[in-house]
Amino acid sequence: MPAFKTDDGQMLVLAMANRVCRHLPVGWELRLCMENGAAWVTLHKSDGGIAELPDSTDKRLEEQVNDALCIANGWTTPNVKVT
Repeated sequence: MPAFKTDDGQMLVLAMANRVCRHLPVGWELRLCMENGAAWVTLHKSDGGIAELPDSTDKRLEEQVNDALCIANGWTTPNVKVT
């Protein structure tokens, strides 16, 4: 199934969420947080702690989600794309 994208090429939230959920380890939570003027991702470990994520400055949400998914799975390089 192709990724659904907005006019500027970013993945739609629902399509991205469905793909991420297939790869997120049991007990981990990836949260999309939003406020006026900003959006970011947090990653909560299965033990309840919050995982440290790489600097998200100038990263699209899709890239932040990818970083979090890599960390949750123990992948050492956050360059694995969710496809």
